[in-house]
Amino acid sequence: MARVRAKVWFLGGGPGAPDLLTVRAARVLTEADIVIWGQSLLSEAAVTEYASEAAELIPWPPAKMPDIYAAYERAAREELVVARLYWGDPAIYGAVRAEAQEARSRGLPVEVVPGVSALGAAAAALVRELTAAPEDPPPLILTTPRKDPLPNQRIRDLASHGATMALFMAGKRGEDLQTELLAGGFDADTPCAVAHRVTWPDEQVLTCRLGDLAHTMDDPELERHTLVLVGPALDGESAAG
Repeated sequence: MARVRAKVWFLGGGPGAPDLLTVRAARVLTEADIVIWGQSLLSEAAVTEYASEAAELIPWPPAKMPDIYAAYERAAREELVVARLYWGDPAIYGAVRAEAQEARSRGLPVEVVPGVSALGAAAAALVRELTAAPEDPPPLILTTPRKDPLPNQRIRDLASHGATMALFMAGKRGEDLQTELLAGGFDADTPCAVAHRVTWPDEQVLTCRLGDLAHTMDDPELERHTLVLVGPALDGESAAG
């Protein structure tokens, strides 16, 4: 069957390891004329292992959004297939909607392929089920620290629910997070996990208590794209072993 031309695929690239791309995402990469990917978040091997030798690779950075939109314009004009790789799953802090609108405004159809989230990768490394409980599964809140959060979306407000929380892009915010989570009602003994570059060769998955979170995250290697887990799903012994 002839492949569809002039299209943009938004692919979940997974947390970094090349073999955590989905079969569908790998197939799209083999057929793409242009591959756009975030080299600071995805292993280059995740691209080069599957992309065609004839494909044009556009890493960002150094590419910027105008460069990406220019690639969409060229794809529409020359009937090319674009594979746009996102870190993890595009549905979680992927900014897919804005880019899909840009692609559609140029007459390009779009399709999204889900991927393995960093959240799933971190839970796997910890051997945890984040909604596990004997009878009543605790809620799970996904959020990210913001400079100017909307009303009732401050970390302390969300922490007041007592749910397990997954805080994306939390690197270099350890002290603020510890203060906010304690102010929201979590005890200093609440278990936490700090996951950085999970599934990469240099991954770090650290566990601590909330009272030690700021100290645990006081590491220049734990840059912005670090995930913090905190709450009741981390209680008890891990199933690892």
